[in-house]
Amino acid sequence: MRILVTGAYGLLGNEISRVIEMGSCHLGKIDRLFSEAYLIKTGSSELDITNQSNVLEYISSIKPDLIINAAAYTNVDGCEKNPERALLVNAIGAKNLAIVATKVNAKLVCISTDYVFSGEKKIPYREYDLPSPINVYGKTKLLGEKYSQQFSNKHFIIRTSWLYGGSDTNFKNG
Repeated sequence: MRILVTGAYGLLGNEISRVIEMGSCHLGKIDRLFSEAYLIKTGSSELDITNQSNVLEYISSIKPDLIINAAAYTNVDGCEKNPERALLVNAIGAKNLAIVATKVNAKLVCISTDYVFSGEKKIPYREYDLPSPINVYGKTKLLGEKYSQQFSNKHFIIRTSWLYGGSDTNFKNG
């Protein structure tokens, strides 16, 4: 199996790559299918997901079985200041990956966020609750989800929040 991780040098992508390489995490061993896979880690210098021709050329040449899209513009305040960049990375990048995943017959994992919801609900959100993002980050991530669904015939969407990992770029206690 060949696994491509986009955004592999960011907080989430680095942790996903580490778990695959180690073959285990704090919950235990991962399936050998994944731990023995050929792992291709990319950052924006190797694979610019916002450039459709770059995505097509790069992914067509390596033909991964699984693409994990951990690339994102996650700076919420930065997204408000630069909505064009947020749209390119979070939505158009996801669309480009979904289109090419279908062309090479790869499964696509779209990592999304709880920011697709307003945050006003008093009980936990469920996967079937209607999204209602209130900021650019949430809106662009939701559009990335929709593009993943629309253009990939083998997709998984994971919504998560408050990520942390083994680096020192985690949330800090004030």
